[in-house]
Amino acid sequence: MTYDCQFNYRGSTVSLECERRELAQALSFIYRPFLTSSPPTVVNLVDADLSGLWNGRVDGEDFSFKSLLYAVVLVEDTIADRLMRPQEFEVQIHASGARDDKNCYFLIGVSGSGKSTTALEMTRRGFSYLGDEFLNIKDGMVYPFPRAAIQKFDGPKPKGARLMIPSESHYRDYCLPENLSDLAPFPLEHYKLVFPRLANDEQAQVHRLSTGDACAKLMRSVFGIEEQLRDMWPLVAKVASNADSFEFIINDVNVDLELLTDAFG
Repeated sequence: MTYDCQFNYRGSTVSLECERRELAQALSFIYRPFLTSSPPTVVNLVDADLSGLWNGRVDGEDFSFKSLLYAVVLVEDTIADRLMRPQEFEVQIHASGARDDKNCYFLIGVSGSGKSTTALEMTRRGFSYLGDEFLNIKDGMVYPFPRAAIQKFDGPKPKGARLMIPSESHYRDYCLPENLSDLAPFPLEHYKLVFPRLANDEQAQVHRLSTGDACAKLMRSVFGIEEQLRDMWPLVAKVASNADSFEFIINDVNVDLELLTDAFG
């Protein structure tokens, strides 16, 4: 018996077959906004027997892993790649995002910088969640990719669903906010760029970045090989020059977010 899931993103489809229900449950949770098949019956992962192999297929290609968490991480990335690659986006940026009725806020930075946690805290306060990890741009439009976010730091959770995946020494905490953006693209206008940086040894603060500094930071977060990046430079420069940009130094985002919203005006 296999547990099958189908995902769709703007016409790109991915088929997933899992030999164990827990893996199908985890991946269908992470990609719930893209799920077109019935989700598997929910089981409590914390109490489940997670020993043994985790086997399955993505679009007919076999995989096998020795731990549930490793299977989730690797297959999750495979699904993202196969959903987005056919879209031929002009630029993909390593970013999270949130939106209100005035602006979009793109939170850009390396893993662990606080971008996902900041996006989730904004969502908890009423912003709409655009996605985690990927900011996709094509033909002057932004394409949300609202898969579940990984919450790396403690703090209040936004309303929505939560999935805890046990590993040998900790849990991987996924959160899918209730206040989700739909998958429809929207014009790249009225947006702000935020570069979070978790730094407990510095005072929490927000300061405005020059266009040059914002462009340099943004370019470091663009996905692509060197030859592709050279072609992307004009669009990245345009994105940076048309936005107000801020560095956001964080101690505790649940407290410090007030500094950022005040800076937005």
